[in-house]
Amino acid sequence: MASPAGPGRRPLRQRVAGNYLQALQSRSFAFVWAGQFVSRIGDNVYRVALAWWVLEETGSAAAMGTVLIFSFTPMLLFVLIGGVVVDRVSRLRVMFWADIVRAIVTLSVAIGAFSGTLELWEICLASVVFGFATAFFQPAYVAVVPEIVAEGRLNAANSLTSLSQQMATIVGPAAGAVCIAFGGPALGFAVNGASFVAAGLCLLGLPWTSIGKAPGSARPGILGDMKEGLATVASSTWLWATISLAALGNLALAGPMQIALPFLLREERGEGATAFAVFLSFAAVGSVGTALVLGSKSRIRRRGPLAYLGLIGNGIMLVLLGQDIPIPALWIAGLFGGTCLTLFDLIWINTIQELVPKHLLGRVFSVDQLGSFALLPLGFAFTGWATNAFGAAEVLATSGAVLIVLAALGLLAPAVRRLD
Repeated sequence: MASPAGPGRRPLRQRVAGNYLQALQSRSFAFVWAGQFVSRIGDNVYRVALAWWVLEETGSAAAMGTVLIFSFTPMLLFVLIGGVVVDRVSRLRVMFWADIVRAIVTLSVAIGAFSGTLELWEICLASVVFGFATAFFQPAYVAVVPEIVAEGRLNAANSLTSLSQQMATIVGPAAGAVCIAFGGPALGFAVNGASFVAAGLCLLGLPWTSIGKAPGSARPGILGDMKEGLATVASSTWLWATISLAALGNLALAGPMQIALPFLLREERGEGATAFAVFLSFAAVGSVGTALVLGSKSRIRRRGPLAYLGLIGNGIMLVLLGQDIPIPALWIAGLFGGTCLTLFDLIWINTIQELVPKHLLGRVFSVDQLGSFALLPLGFAFTGWATNAFGAAEVLATSGAVLIVLAALGLLAPAVRRLD
Protein backbone atom coordinates (compact mmCIF):
# COMPACT_ATOMS: atom_id res chain seq x y z
CA MET A 1 0.00 0.00 0.00
CA ALA A 2 1.29 3.48 -0.86
CA SER A 3 2.21 5.72 2.04
CA PRO A 4 -0.04 8.73 2.86
CA ALA A 5 2.66 10.95 1.37
CA GLY A 6 2.04 9.39 -2.05
CA PRO A 7 3.97 6.93 -4.22
CA GLY A 8 7.68 7.60 -4.22
CA ARG A 9 7.35 10.44 -1.74
CA ARG A 10 8.82 10.49 1.73
CA PRO A 11 6.71 11.70 4.67
CA LEU A 12 7.06 15.41 5.48
CA ARG A 13 9.12 14.85 8.63
CA GLN A 14 11.67 12.80 6.66
CA ARG A 15 11.93 15.37 3.87
CA VAL A 16 12.39 18.19 6.37
CA ALA A 17 15.07 16.34 8.33
CA GLY A 18 16.87 15.36 5.14
CA ASN A 19 16.88 18.90 3.78
CA TYR A 20 18.18 20.37 7.01
CA LEU A 21 20.92 17.76 7.37
CA GLN A 22 22.04 18.45 3.80
CA ALA A 23 22.29 22.18 4.55
CA LEU A 24 24.36 21.45 7.66
CA GLN A 25 26.82 19.34 5.64
CA SER A 26 28.52 22.62 4.81
CA ARG A 27 30.99 23.10 7.68
CA SER A 28 31.00 26.86 7.26
CA PHE A 29 27.21 27.10 7.34
CA ALA A 30 27.01 24.76 10.34
CA PHE A 31 29.29 27.02 12.40
CA VAL A 32 27.68 30.26 11.18
CA TRP A 33 24.25 28.84 11.93
CA ALA A 34 25.27 27.63 15.39
CA GLY A 35 26.70 31.03 16.28
CA GLN A 36 23.59 32.94 15.29
CA PHE A 37 21.44 30.38 17.15
CA VAL A 38 23.31 31.01 20.40
CA SER A 39 23.27 34.79 19.98
CA ARG A 40 19.55 34.74 19.15
CA ILE A 41 18.84 33.01 22.45
CA GLY A 42 20.80 35.77 24.19
CA ASP A 43 18.95 38.46 22.23
CA ASN A 44 15.61 37.16 23.46
CA VAL A 45 16.82 36.99 27.03
CA TYR A 46 17.97 40.60 26.63
CA ARG A 47 14.64 41.61 25.08
CA VAL A 48 12.68 40.55 28.17
CA ALA A 49 15.31 41.88 30.59
CA LEU A 50 15.46 45.25 28.83
CA ALA A 51 11.69 45.73 28.79
CA TRP A 52 11.43 44.96 32.49
CA TRP A 53 14.43 47.10 33.48
CA VAL A 54 13.02 50.13 31.65
CA LEU A 55 9.52 49.66 33.05
CA GLU A 56 10.84 49.11 36.57
CA GLU A 57 13.04 52.20 36.42
CA THR A 58 10.65 54.56 34.60
CA GLY A 59 7.15 53.01 34.36
CA SER A 60 6.87 54.78 31.01
CA ALA A 61 6.09 53.36 27.56
CA ALA A 62 7.64 56.49 26.06
CA ALA A 63 10.98 55.62 27.71
CA MET A 64 10.92 52.20 26.08
CA GLY A 65 10.21 53.89 22.76
CA THR A 66 13.23 56.15 23.29
CA VAL A 67 15.52 53.15 23.84
CA LEU A 68 14.30 51.52 20.63
CA ILE A 69 14.79 54.77 18.70
CA PHE A 70 18.43 54.86 19.80
CA SER A 71 18.81 51.26 18.60
CA PHE A 72 17.26 51.62 15.16
CA THR A 73 18.50 55.07 14.16
CA PRO A 74 22.21 54.16 13.82
CA MET A 75 21.25 50.99 11.96
CA LEU A 76 19.36 53.11 9.44
CA LEU A 77 22.18 55.64 9.15
CA PHE A 78 24.89 53.06 8.49
CA VAL A 79 23.12 50.14 6.81
CA LEU A 80 23.90 51.31 3.25
CA ILE A 81 27.58 51.56 4.17
CA GLY A 82 27.28 48.14 5.79
CA GLY A 83 25.93 46.72 2.54
CA VAL A 84 28.86 48.15 0.58
CA VAL A 85 31.38 46.77 3.09
CA VAL A 86 29.99 43.24 3.07
CA ASP A 87 30.08 43.18 -0.74
CA ARG A 88 33.76 44.21 -0.67
CA VAL A 89 35.40 42.29 2.18
CA SER A 90 35.05 38.97 3.98
CA ARG A 91 31.50 38.71 5.26
CA LEU A 92 32.56 36.33 8.01
CA ARG A 93 35.10 38.86 9.29
CA VAL A 94 32.38 41.53 9.44
CA MET A 95 30.12 39.20 11.43
CA PHE A 96 32.89 38.29 13.88
CA TRP A 97 33.75 41.87 14.80
CA ALA A 98 30.07 42.81 15.06
CA ASP A 99 29.63 40.00 17.61
CA ILE A 100 32.70 41.04 19.61
CA VAL A 101 31.63 44.70 19.78
CA ARG A 102 28.15 43.74 20.97
CA ALA A 103 29.62 41.36 23.55
CA ILE A 104 31.77 44.12 25.08
CA VAL A 105 28.88 46.57 25.25
CA THR A 106 26.37 44.10 26.69
CA LEU A 107 28.73 42.87 29.38
CA SER A 108 29.42 46.51 30.32
CA VAL A 109 25.68 47.08 30.70
CA ALA A 110 25.44 43.95 32.86
CA ILE A 111 28.21 45.22 35.16
CA GLY A 112 26.38 48.52 35.58
CA ALA A 113 23.11 46.76 36.35
CA PHE A 114 24.71 44.42 38.90
CA SER A 115 26.35 47.39 40.65
CA GLY A 116 23.14 49.39 40.66
CA THR A 117 24.71 52.32 38.79
CA LEU A 118 23.13 51.69 35.37
CA GLU A 119 21.17 54.66 34.04
CA LEU A 120 18.78 55.12 31.14
CA TRP A 121 21.26 57.15 29.08
CA GLU A 122 23.74 54.27 29.29
CA ILE A 123 21.10 51.87 27.98
CA CYS A 124 20.47 54.30 25.12
CA LEU A 125 24.20 54.51 24.37
CA ALA A 126 24.43 50.71 24.31
CA SER A 127 21.46 50.65 21.94
CA VAL A 128 23.33 53.00 19.59
CA VAL A 129 26.26 50.58 19.43
CA PHE A 130 23.91 47.63 18.88
CA GLY A 131 22.28 49.45 16.00
CA PHE A 132 25.63 50.28 14.44
CA ALA A 133 26.80 46.66 14.65
CA THR A 134 23.50 45.38 13.26
CA ALA A 135 23.93 47.61 10.21
CA PHE A 136 26.92 45.46 9.27
CA PHE A 137 25.98 42.06 10.70
CA GLN A 138 22.56 41.59 9.09
CA PRO A 139 23.59 42.28 5.45
CA ALA A 140 26.66 40.09 5.99
CA TYR A 141 24.63 37.14 7.26
CA VAL A 142 22.01 37.26 4.51
CA ALA A 143 24.68 37.66 1.82
CA VAL A 144 27.00 34.94 3.11
CA VAL A 145 24.44 32.10 3.18
CA PRO A 146 24.29 31.63 -0.63
CA GLU A 147 28.12 31.59 -0.63
CA ILE A 148 28.42 28.68 1.80
CA VAL A 149 25.36 26.56 0.87
CA ALA A 150 24.73 24.72 -2.37
CA GLU A 151 22.07 26.32 -4.55
CA GLY A 152 19.54 23.52 -4.18
CA ARG A 153 19.79 23.72 -0.39
CA LEU A 154 19.27 27.46 -0.01
CA ASN A 155 15.60 27.22 0.98
CA ALA A 156 16.43 24.58 3.59
CA ALA A 157 19.28 26.73 4.96
CA ASN A 158 17.05 29.79 5.29
CA SER A 159 14.29 27.73 6.87
CA LEU A 160 16.82 26.25 9.28
CA THR A 161 17.96 29.76 10.18
CA SER A 162 14.37 30.81 10.77
CA LEU A 163 13.71 27.65 12.75
CA SER A 164 16.67 28.26 15.04
CA GLN A 165 15.66 31.89 15.50
CA GLN A 166 12.18 30.87 16.55
CA MET A 167 13.42 28.09 18.78
CA ALA A 168 15.54 30.77 20.41
CA THR A 169 12.38 32.83 20.83
CA ILE A 170 10.83 29.90 22.67
CA VAL A 171 13.82 29.28 24.92
CA GLY A 172 15.06 32.88 25.25
CA PRO A 173 12.02 34.59 26.81
CA ALA A 174 11.57 31.72 29.26
CA ALA A 175 15.25 31.99 30.20
CA GLY A 176 14.81 35.75 30.48
CA ALA A 177 11.95 35.34 32.92
CA VAL A 178 14.07 32.93 34.99
CA CYS A 179 16.96 35.41 34.96
CA ILE A 180 14.68 38.20 36.17
CA ALA A 181 13.27 35.97 38.91
CA PHE A 182 16.68 34.92 40.26
CA GLY A 183 19.09 37.70 39.33
CA GLY A 184 17.05 40.58 37.98
CA PRO A 185 17.53 42.15 34.54
CA ALA A 186 21.29 42.33 35.18
CA LEU A 187 21.60 38.56 34.88
CA GLY A 188 19.71 38.68 31.59
CA PHE A 189 22.15 41.29 30.25
CA ALA A 190 25.11 39.12 31.25
CA VAL A 191 23.67 36.06 29.52
CA ASN A 192 23.30 38.02 26.29
CA GLY A 193 26.88 39.25 26.48
CA ALA A 194 28.13 35.69 26.90
CA SER A 195 26.06 34.58 23.90
CA PHE A 196 27.84 37.10 21.65
CA VAL A 197 31.20 35.78 22.81
CA ALA A 198 30.11 32.24 21.94
CA ALA A 199 28.83 33.37 18.52
CA GLY A 200 32.15 35.03 17.74
CA LEU A 201 34.06 31.89 18.71
CA CYS A 202 31.95 29.85 16.25
CA LEU A 203 33.36 31.95 13.41
CA LEU A 204 37.02 31.43 14.34
CA GLY A 205 38.80 28.93 12.13
CA LEU A 206 36.51 29.44 9.12
CA PRO A 207 38.01 30.61 5.79
CA TRP A 208 37.34 34.33 6.17
CA THR A 209 39.42 35.38 3.17
CA SER A 210 37.75 33.05 0.65
CA ILE A 211 34.07 33.64 1.42
CA GLY A 212 31.99 36.61 0.35
CA LYS A 213 34.74 38.68 -1.24
CA ALA A 214 33.93 40.86 -4.25
CA PRO A 215 35.01 39.78 -7.75
CA GLY A 216 38.53 40.78 -8.73
CA SER A 217 37.37 43.14 -11.50
CA ALA A 218 37.54 46.91 -11.08
CA ARG A 219 34.94 48.27 -8.67
CA PRO A 220 33.46 51.75 -8.39
CA GLY A 221 33.89 53.78 -5.24
CA ILE A 222 31.64 53.56 -2.20
CA LEU A 223 29.10 55.98 -3.65
CA GLY A 224 29.12 54.05 -6.91
CA ASP A 225 28.45 50.82 -5.02
CA MET A 226 25.54 52.43 -3.18
CA LYS A 227 24.06 53.73 -6.44
CA GLU A 228 24.33 50.28 -7.98
CA GLY A 229 22.38 48.76 -5.10
CA LEU A 230 19.71 51.46 -5.21
CA ALA A 231 19.40 51.11 -9.00
CA THR A 232 18.90 47.35 -8.68
CA VAL A 233 16.00 47.88 -6.29
CA ALA A 234 14.49 50.69 -8.37
CA SER A 235 14.50 48.51 -11.49
CA SER A 236 12.50 45.70 -9.86
CA THR A 237 8.87 46.53 -9.07
CA TRP A 238 8.45 43.62 -6.68
CA LEU A 239 11.42 44.89 -4.67
CA TRP A 240 10.59 48.55 -4.29
CA ALA A 241 6.85 47.94 -3.90
CA THR A 242 7.32 45.49 -1.03
CA ILE A 243 9.99 47.61 0.64
CA SER A 244 7.68 50.64 0.46
CA LEU A 245 4.82 48.68 1.99
CA ALA A 246 7.12 47.32 4.71
CA ALA A 247 8.14 50.87 5.65
CA LEU A 248 4.53 51.62 6.55
CA GLY A 249 3.68 48.13 7.76
CA ASN A 250 6.48 48.09 10.31
CA LEU A 251 5.05 51.26 11.83
CA ALA A 252 1.90 49.30 12.55
CA LEU A 253 3.62 46.15 13.79
CA ALA A 254 7.01 46.72 15.43
CA GLY A 255 6.13 49.58 17.79
CA PRO A 256 2.92 48.04 19.14
CA MET A 257 4.57 44.64 19.65
CA GLN A 258 7.65 45.99 21.42
CA ILE A 259 6.09 48.85 23.36
CA ALA A 260 2.31 48.60 23.63
CA LEU A 261 2.14 44.85 24.34
CA PRO A 262 4.57 44.79 27.33
CA PHE A 263 2.84 47.93 28.65
CA LEU A 264 -0.58 46.26 28.25
CA LEU A 265 0.49 43.17 30.17
CA ARG A 266 2.36 44.91 32.98
CA GLU A 267 0.60 48.21 33.53
CA GLU A 268 -2.99 47.58 32.35
CA ARG A 269 -3.50 43.91 33.11
CA GLY A 270 -1.14 43.48 36.06
CA GLU A 271 0.78 40.54 34.61
CA GLY A 272 4.43 39.76 35.24
CA ALA A 273 7.31 39.03 32.89
CA THR A 274 6.13 35.43 32.54
CA ALA A 275 3.01 36.41 30.59
CA PHE A 276 5.07 38.38 28.06
CA ALA A 277 7.63 35.58 27.81
CA VAL A 278 4.93 32.96 27.18
CA PHE A 279 3.38 35.13 24.47
CA LEU A 280 6.75 35.36 22.69
CA SER A 281 7.20 31.62 23.05
CA PHE A 282 3.77 30.89 21.54
CA ALA A 283 4.59 33.18 18.62
CA ALA A 284 7.83 31.27 18.17
CA VAL A 285 6.01 27.93 18.11
CA GLY A 286 3.89 29.19 15.22
CA SER A 287 7.04 30.35 13.45
CA VAL A 288 8.67 26.95 13.93
CA GLY A 289 5.71 25.23 12.29
CA THR A 290 5.92 27.53 9.28
CA ALA A 291 9.68 27.03 8.95
CA LEU A 292 9.28 23.25 9.07
CA VAL A 293 6.70 23.27 6.29
CA LEU A 294 8.55 25.70 4.03
CA GLY A 295 11.87 23.96 4.68
CA SER A 296 10.49 20.77 3.12
CA LYS A 297 9.93 22.55 -0.20
CA SER A 298 12.58 23.21 -2.81
CA ARG A 299 10.34 25.84 -4.43
CA ILE A 300 7.54 28.03 -3.08
CA ARG A 301 4.71 28.82 -5.48
CA ARG A 302 2.57 31.98 -5.56
CA ARG A 303 5.13 33.74 -3.40
CA GLY A 304 3.77 37.25 -3.72
CA PRO A 305 0.14 36.66 -2.67
CA LEU A 306 1.16 34.15 0.00
CA ALA A 307 3.63 36.56 1.61
CA TYR A 308 1.12 39.41 1.68
CA LEU A 309 -1.53 37.17 3.21
CA GLY A 310 0.99 36.63 6.00
CA LEU A 311 1.01 40.39 6.65
CA ILE A 312 -2.79 40.43 6.77
CA GLY A 313 -2.61 37.65 9.35
CA ASN A 314 -0.36 39.79 11.53
CA GLY A 315 -2.88 42.61 11.33
CA ILE A 316 -5.57 40.24 12.55
CA MET A 317 -3.33 39.23 15.45
CA LEU A 318 -2.88 42.87 16.54
CA VAL A 319 -6.63 43.46 16.44
CA LEU A 320 -7.15 40.43 18.68
CA LEU A 321 -4.49 41.62 21.13
CA GLY A 322 -6.38 44.87 21.49
CA GLN A 323 -9.51 43.08 22.68
CA ASP A 324 -10.32 42.20 26.29
CA ILE A 325 -9.59 38.50 25.82
CA PRO A 326 -8.27 36.05 28.42
CA ILE A 327 -4.51 35.74 28.65
CA PRO A 328 -4.49 32.19 27.19
CA ALA A 329 -6.42 33.48 24.16
CA LEU A 330 -3.85 36.24 23.81
CA TRP A 331 -1.15 33.58 23.65
CA ILE A 332 -3.07 31.74 20.90
CA ALA A 333 -3.19 35.01 18.96
CA GLY A 334 0.59 35.12 19.30
CA LEU A 335 0.81 31.59 17.86
CA PHE A 336 -1.19 32.72 14.82
CA GLY A 337 0.86 35.89 14.42
CA GLY A 338 4.16 34.04 14.58
CA THR A 339 2.97 31.66 11.88
CA CYS A 340 2.02 34.51 9.57
CA LEU A 341 5.10 36.66 10.17
CA THR A 342 7.51 33.84 9.40
CA LEU A 343 5.54 33.04 6.26
CA PHE A 344 6.26 36.56 5.00
CA ASP A 345 9.85 36.74 6.23
CA LEU A 346 10.99 33.41 4.78
CA ILE A 347 9.39 33.99 1.40
CA TRP A 348 10.95 37.46 1.25
CA ILE A 349 14.48 36.38 2.14
CA ASN A 350 14.37 33.38 -0.19
CA THR A 351 13.12 35.53 -3.06
CA ILE A 352 15.87 38.13 -2.62
CA GLN A 353 18.59 35.49 -2.43
CA GLU A 354 17.29 33.65 -5.50
CA LEU A 355 16.58 36.60 -7.79
CA VAL A 356 19.30 39.12 -6.85
CA PRO A 357 22.87 38.52 -8.18
CA LYS A 358 25.15 37.30 -5.39
CA HIS A 359 27.65 40.15 -5.73
CA LEU A 360 24.80 42.62 -5.09
CA LEU A 361 23.13 40.81 -2.19
CA GLY A 362 24.74 42.85 0.58
CA ARG A 363 23.77 46.16 -0.98
CA VAL A 364 20.24 45.13 -2.00
CA PHE A 365 19.56 43.74 1.47
CA SER A 366 20.90 46.94 3.04
CA VAL A 367 18.50 48.98 0.88
CA ASP A 368 15.73 46.65 2.02
CA GLN A 369 16.69 47.21 5.66
CA LEU A 370 16.89 50.97 5.24
CA GLY A 371 13.60 51.26 3.39
CA SER A 372 11.70 48.81 5.56
CA PHE A 373 12.79 50.35 8.87
CA ALA A 374 13.34 54.00 7.94
CA LEU A 375 10.20 55.16 9.72
CA LEU A 376 10.61 52.99 12.82
CA PRO A 377 12.21 55.66 15.06
CA LEU A 378 9.22 57.90 14.35
CA GLY A 379 6.93 54.94 14.91
CA PHE A 380 8.50 54.08 18.26
CA ALA A 381 8.17 57.66 19.44
CA PHE A 382 4.55 57.84 18.30
CA THR A 383 3.67 54.43 19.78
CA GLY A 384 5.13 55.37 23.15
CA TRP A 385 3.21 58.65 23.19
CA ALA A 386 -0.03 57.05 21.94
CA THR A 387 0.18 54.21 24.46
CA ASN A 388 0.52 56.66 27.34
CA ALA A 389 -2.21 58.91 25.94
CA PHE A 390 -4.86 56.43 24.73
CA GLY A 391 -3.95 53.06 26.20
CA ALA A 392 -2.14 50.00 24.89
CA ALA A 393 -5.27 48.10 23.82
CA GLU A 394 -6.44 50.94 21.61
CA VAL A 395 -3.01 51.25 19.99
CA LEU A 396 -2.83 47.52 19.26
CA ALA A 397 -6.30 47.27 17.70
CA THR A 398 -5.89 50.40 15.56
CA SER A 399 -2.46 49.33 14.35
CA GLY A 400 -3.83 45.93 13.33
CA ALA A 401 -6.57 47.51 11.22
CA VAL A 402 -4.01 49.74 9.50
CA LEU A 403 -1.75 46.77 8.69
CA ILE A 404 -4.64 44.80 7.19
CA VAL A 405 -5.56 47.69 4.89
CA LEU A 406 -1.93 48.25 3.80
CA ALA A 407 -1.36 44.59 2.91
CA ALA A 408 -4.66 44.38 1.05
CA LEU A 409 -3.68 47.42 -1.01
CA GLY A 410 -0.31 45.80 -1.77
CA LEU A 411 -2.08 42.78 -3.25
CA LEU A 412 -3.61 45.07 -5.87
CA ALA A 413 -0.16 45.52 -7.48
CA PRO A 414 0.20 43.16 -10.51
CA ALA A 415 3.95 42.73 -9.90
CA VAL A 416 3.21 41.33 -6.44
CA ARG A 417 0.46 38.98 -7.60
CA ARG A 418 2.67 37.65 -10.43
CA LEU A 419 5.65 36.93 -8.16
CA ASP A 420 5.92 33.13 -8.30
